[in-house]
Amino acid sequence: CVAVVHFFGYLLCMPGYLTHTAVGIAVGGGAAAAASALEMAEPDVETLAPLAAISVLAAVFPDVDTPSKARTLVYALLLASALALMLAEEFLWASVVGVAGMLPGLGMHRGWTHSWLSMLLIPAGICALPLLVHEVEPEVLVMPYSFAVLGYGSHLVLDKVV
Repeated sequence: CVAVVHFFGYLLCMPGYLTHTAVGIAVGGGAAAAASALEMAEPDVETLAPLAAISVLAAVFPDVDTPSKARTLVYALLLASALALMLAEEFLWASVVGVAGMLPGLGMHRGWTHSWLSMLLIPAGICALPLLVHEVEPEVLVMPYSFAVLGYGSHLVLDKVV
């Protein structure tokens, strides 16, 4: 029992990729359950799992601007996602993943990626690409955008609170 308390105390005192990932999973899972319960999303794995994954990726995204386990995790997931999308001949979405992966290289650690404005604008910018290029209906992107903002916000809250 004491070991568990110390472990969670460590996670909360030093929010690293494990903490951000765990909270991203909790936020994404909770939001997926709420979206399903409120009938805002289909209650199936094909719908909810990608949304929860978006939340987790967004929760660790702000720390990919520095050499870290978060960067390794995010880039491995981005690479796998881009390859899967290319194999499915979803080249537009693969390019969106690629552009998203380049963004952190444009700043320093705890710079622009750690701002409330970025929490809103980065997902909006990523969602704007399919709107502009592929004429995707805006309502299709409301859920992915919402899950990204929730995950990203969880990171900022942990970093500000601790």
